[in-house]
Amino acid sequence: MIPARLFEKQFRLQRLFAFLARLPRPVAYRLATHLGGADAKHRAGAMAGELAAVEHGMSLLLRESELDPARRAAHLRAYAQLMARDKLDCYFMPRFRREGCKSLIALEGAQHLAAARDAGRGVVLIISHFGRFFMLGPGLGMNGFPFAMLTTAVDETNQGYDAVDLAYMKIKITNTQFYSRDEWITTAHDYRRVYRALGKGRVVLIAMDGLETNSTQQMQFPFFGGTLRLPSGLVRIAERTGARLVYAAVREARRGWGVTIEIHPLARDPAAALAGSVAILERDVRRTPSHWWQWPLVPVFWQPDAQPSCT
Repeated sequence: MIPARLFEKQFRLQRLFAFLARLPRPVAYRLATHLGGADAKHRAGAMAGELAAVEHGMSLLLRESELDPARRAAHLRAYAQLMARDKLDCYFMPRFRREGCKSLIALEGAQHLAAARDAGRGVVLIISHFGRFFMLGPGLGMNGFPFAMLTTAVDETNQGYDAVDLAYMKIKITNTQFYSRDEWITTAHDYRRVYRALGKGRVVLIAMDGLETNSTQQMQFPFFGGTLRLPSGLVRIAERTGARLVYAAVREARRGWGVTIEIHPLARDPAAALAGSVAILERDVRRTPSHWWQWPLVPVFWQPDAQPSCT
């Protein structure tokens, strides 16, 4: 029988994953993966509600999974395992300073980011909540690509975090910033900080598939046979600054516990670039459904059988 404490969020985030990060890397990631598998099997503790929401989101987009319980269960198990490895990444990051991370993080398409940066107008690095995307910090920073990042507020004003989540996220952001080596901007800050960073030719990371934004406008894109509504803020930022845009996806390696950061070039027109990013995301989610974090939000920002258009 598995001790109930192993499913408690506070015990995990404050003690268990920190302990695992002291073990040899293969052992630590193997144990984290087993823990994720247990989450999917037992549906206990903090992951129970999350997995139910993920399953519902999958049922809306992955129609074939509704007809195949075994396949749907495999997607959920892989999702829970990825989430466990992502939490371990947070506590492992300090070790990269002395051990390096080249054996764990591969970077493909770096020339596209370099070309955009070298144009001198700044770069909007578009990401989605896909894969172990916090590995972008060490993966880019240790390869000569420091970046600023725009995120949701990580403080007591964010109602989406309880005290345990907030403490964990502060550690995660701090460990990421050690490698990103640039400014951390939140949606609670003046957006002119983003404009100033781009005006100095820097790289600013912005997630396209989050819901917290200061933008009142949305854009609509075709996605899984329906319409995906996204904030238009990053398009507005790129239009005003002339910044180049590239897209980064973080995919887990087929073997071992590593990840590959894939940098994709995008169209010069910001709206077309965002549309291209959505197309890449759909392709990646179809290939690896377990990698997408935003399944619980599908009912919020996706509509079926709508006529897709950009507005």
